[in-house]
Amino acid sequence: MPVRARIFLVGFVAVVIWATAQCRRAPEDTDTQVITVWAHHGREAENLAMRRIIDAFNEAHRALGLRAEITFFPDRQYADKVSIASASGSLPDVLEVDGPYVGPWAAEGLLQPIDDFVRSELRDDMLPSLIQQGTFRGSLYTLGAFDSALVVYYNRDIVEKNGLMPPGRLDDAWTWDQFLDALEHVKPHAAVPLSLHMDDQSDEWFTYAFSPLIWSNGGRLIGADGLTVVGVLDSPENTAAIRRWQDLFQRKLAEPTSTNPNPFAAGLAAFDWTGHWMLPSFEHTEGLRFGVMPLPRTGSVAACASGSWCWGLSRDCDDPAASWLVIEWLLDPEQGIQPIVRANGAVPGRRSAFALFPEYEHMPRRLFREQLESAAHPRPRTAIYLSLTSAFARALRDIALGADVQTALRQAAESAQRVANRQHDKPGPSDNRP
Repeated sequence: MPVRARIFLVGFVAVVIWATAQCRRAPEDTDTQVITVWAHHGREAENLAMRRIIDAFNEAHRALGLRAEITFFPDRQYADKVSIASASGSLPDVLEVDGPYVGPWAAEGLLQPIDDFVRSELRDDMLPSLIQQGTFRGSLYTLGAFDSALVVYYNRDIVEKNGLMPPGRLDDAWTWDQFLDALEHVKPHAAVPLSLHMDDQSDEWFTYAFSPLIWSNGGRLIGADGLTVVGVLDSPENTAAIRRWQDLFQRKLAEPTSTNPNPFAAGLAAFDWTGHWMLPSFEHTEGLRFGVMPLPRTGSVAACASGSWCWGLSRDCDDPAASWLVIEWLLDPEQGIQPIVRANGAVPGRRSAFALFPEYEHMPRRLFREQLESAAHPRPRTAIYLSLTSAFARALRDIALGADVQTALRQAAESAQRVANRQHDKPGPSDNRP
């Protein structure tokens, strides 16, 4: 597309978004206050659940003269839509935010803190992973109705045939050497001992899925100041952890270019490193007997990933108190969390909500909850996160194909550091855990 055409298109989209936002505002001669909400489209079941949640909010708040109107955007276009709306000053009142964007959007001023609205009872009831995810430079910007879980699934028929008994508790997580030994045992009986979904085209899968290797070994992705990358991303701790990960490919225990989204259905894999979202598929795979175990430890502590979509108030929100009522409804165990979690299969974001989901008392979902309550690390909340994740993912792809680990991590660190050095609003000391 010619440059002039692209400029026209961006301008046109900005005008459309501004006009749409204005149309959603209630006429001044009515008593109804419209609260605008933007969200990603998600799957059809999730989209339908969100519409019903908003309809229920409107019915419950009709007497107060409040009405929420939600607009959905395709997932891959959502961040661009928000950026265009921010440039034109036409952000909605309430924004859905993907976890990795909390830091960049808060740093850019797209979000406003919500600390004044979050009661202590709500804060204490939230999964700690969601509090950490939503916190940037000491202020809370977002909260989510659900979180994600990353585990290793296994084919019981293959694993038990080899006399292996994978752990079901976080405290019993295998060491990396125990994990490699188990993979070697199943190697003669499985086309793919371990599936890592290396075909994923998004940078975020690599950072989400494999950062726990670094955290378990005492490493970090970025310094506590949110800007120091060189000497941190390429630290000895990180280099040692990622070298162990590279062993998987060098010993033919995993494929650097695997392409099957459900390796159990195809009867290929013995173990599958993936998230909670695959559980329904495994449960409905005919003849499959599977189990779930925590990620293996590369160091002295068990670590797991976390993070998902959450809610915040935009910079352009004119009435934060009224708009917070929508977020409060979305976070309500019965009104918001129960319907959305039933639709998307994610992990409830509040401890009190687990009473509505008795299945979390039993495996495999019990492990999801246990990890998020005790060992979850959100991805770093930093203004340069998008550059950091891109550099790290590029390094991991190269390493899987045989690149020198120390060199690849150093190049990734230097790439992200150049972006960090251009940041003018340097943060103070951070209490966030990258």
